[in-house]
Amino acid sequence: MVRTGLINIALLMSINAPAYNINAVRKLYYDAAKNSNNKESFYEAVTTMPENDALISGYKGIATVLMAECVYNPYSKLSYFTKGKRQLEAAIAKDPSSVELVFLRYCIQTNAPFFLQYNGNIETDKKMLLSRWSSLTDADLKKRIADYMKDSKFCNSAEKKVFS
Repeated sequence: MVRTGLINIALLMSINAPAYNINAVRKLYYDAAKNSNNKESFYEAVTTMPENDALISGYKGIATVLMAECVYNPYSKLSYFTKGKRQLEAAIAKDPSSVELVFLRYCIQTNAPFFLQYNGNIETDKKMLLSRWSSLTDADLKKRIADYMKDSKFCNSAEKKVFS
């Protein structure tokens, strides 16, 4: 527990540096997605970052969506989810060719409860990820996408092989 806290503090310090470390931001997101104890620290870290590009705006949206899982009031849950969804969609509108932003939306949409009806881009996002896969040069991003897509219930076996 203490070790995890020290690691998160070190990551936060590197994130809040003038030029953010995208790998550190990603690590915080994936840690938050896997462990609810990390959601609030991820939210606090990214919401204090200057919003100087679409990617950081997208991660702010993702952090806001994840905060919906940290509150108990249904109105607050919906409020966080809606606000985060809007932030993510605005970031994608700023940079629609960003594979990472589209992947983040895919992650949220494939995990969002059906009644929220935030699932309209799953197939188009998957197609983009498949078509741009071979041209990705960021090894960290490529590994994270591959790990997620290989376990996705929205990919068939042939599509999963592309990410192998």
